[in-house]
Amino acid sequence: MLKRTLTEIDLTTLAWSILMLSSQLLMCLSLKTMSREADASIEHYTADSYQMGESVLYLMSVARARCLSAVDARMAELGLTTAQFGILKVVQDGSDDTAAELCRRYNMDPGSMARMLDKLDEKGLIRRERSSEDRRVVRIDLTDEGRALCAQGIAAAVKTLNHSVRSFSKEELDVFKNALRQVIANME
Repeated sequence: MLKRTLTEIDLTTLAWSILMLSSQLLMCLSLKTMSREADASIEHYTADSYQMGESVLYLMSVARARCLSAVDARMAELGLTTAQFGILKVVQDGSDDTAAELCRRYNMDPGSMARMLDKLDEKGLIRRERSSEDRRVVRIDLTDEGRALCAQGIAAAVKTLNHSVRSFSKEELDVFKNALRQVIANME
């Protein structure tokens, strides 16, 4: 099995991709001189001028892939997949603590979720208990080992995220996140 490591070039490329994406989104946000209704009619892309490498979708895709690859490598060092870490973090936060809730959050089928939870259980990172209110419901909680590994995963994820936005000011990061939220809202 090959062990993936991050090189300085990979991280520089990641930062450059995110910077390109943020510049593209900042340009879109600067068009706020019109009302939101009028903004909806603006067509930023045309068939004649379209360049895939400059499209928001392409830039977001590249940035996501590179960030995810970096997080994947850091999680692999901890013996986790990024998906497993995500489940540990969500369970730790208390937002979802049943397999059904986790399936909805991650849009996974129950069989896939059961296999993932089985792996986490085999590693001694989670425990499952039947609900006292409804015996059909199985609650998931982290073991002490799960909490410790989740804390290491958080530190690794934070380090990667901070590296990916290291060239942003706080204001630029806020604008970038708001722009991404607008893209998400536009696509609902």
